Amino acid sequence: MTRADHRLAGRRSVRLQDLRDEALVVPPEGRPHRQQLERSMLDQGIRWSAAVEAEGWELLVHFVRLGVGPAVVNGSVRVTSAVRRIPVRDLPPVRYYVVTCGDRADRVSELKGMLL
Repeated sequence: MTRADHRLAGRRSVRLQDLRDEALVVPPEGRPHRQQLERSMLDQGIRWSAAVEAEGWELLVHFVRLGVGPAVVNGSVRVTSAVRRIPVRDLPPVRYYVVTCGDRADRVSELKGMLL
C-alpha cells in the first residue's frame, strides 16, 4: 500500500522488484510478517531498508498515510481513501484456517463469510 502520490500508486499490481531500494514501513524485527517479507526480498536479491518499524496494522497504515513510505500488508487491513492498496503479485499466498469444537455450524459459516 502507498499514498496516492507515490510513484507506484497508479499501478494495478506490483512485483517485489518494484520495491527495490524503497524505504518501507515494516513491523519490528522478529515478527512473522516482517520475516516473510525479508525472506521473499532476500530470495529475489532485492535491496530495501526500513523507513520506520511499527507494531500493529493501524500504525503501519498511519505511517504510510503520513508519507513515510510504502508498506506490504495483508488483505484484511483497512485503509483510508488517502492510501492506495496495490496487490503484490509474487508473494506467497496467506492461508487462513477455521478450527471448531462442537456443533457451531452457524457461527463457522458466518466466520468463513467474513474471511472470504
